[in-house]
Amino acid sequence: MKKPETLLPLFLLLFAFFAAGCFGVDKDFKKVRNGVFKSLSAEDVDKEIEYSASSFEVYMLQKLASISDKTIEIELMLSKISNVQIGVYNLQSRNDDPPASISRIDKFFADKGWSSLIKSKSNNNCVLVYLNIESPDSINELFLVNAEEDEIVILRLEGKLNKLAELLIKNRGLSKKLTAAR
Repeated sequence: MKKPETLLPLFLLLFAFFAAGCFGVDKDFKKVRNGVFKSLSAEDVDKEIEYSASSFEVYMLQKLASISDKTIEIELMLSKISNVQIGVYNLQSRNDDPPASISRIDKFFADKGWSSLIKSKSNNNCVLVYLNIESPDSINELFLVNAEEDEIVILRLEGKLNKLAELLIKNRGLSKKLTAAR
């Protein structure tokens, strides 16, 4: 039988392996990423970074927020997020204009059952936000796509996002901004 001292490095290595979120993004993120690339008619795409934050990392960030001096409930908000994945990509060339790309991205997400929340376009930059709504009372997943002329950022959030939205509205709602503006 091995002594606990000899197993400690193995356990620490396994802990670090599972705690780190640097294993890349999952297959669902990759499917969306590839669909967005196809919608953009991007010829040459270079991956700058793909990162998936583990639930442990989100938990540690939540604990760090709990010790900070805050005016809004950041710790409570972070507790509603279970997974974060992000990809940043360099686009070498695109074959069409942003309006055509946006309509194809919309169609791609609509075909997958996603609802469009935000569409914003200015010059050669567009920001799109899509929600995966399983039921009217539950928002569990969100994709944000920010496409510029030579770069695209894709962000995926998973968790109890309807609860997160409620907290954001409660803590930083329009009523506070409108009252302060008077």
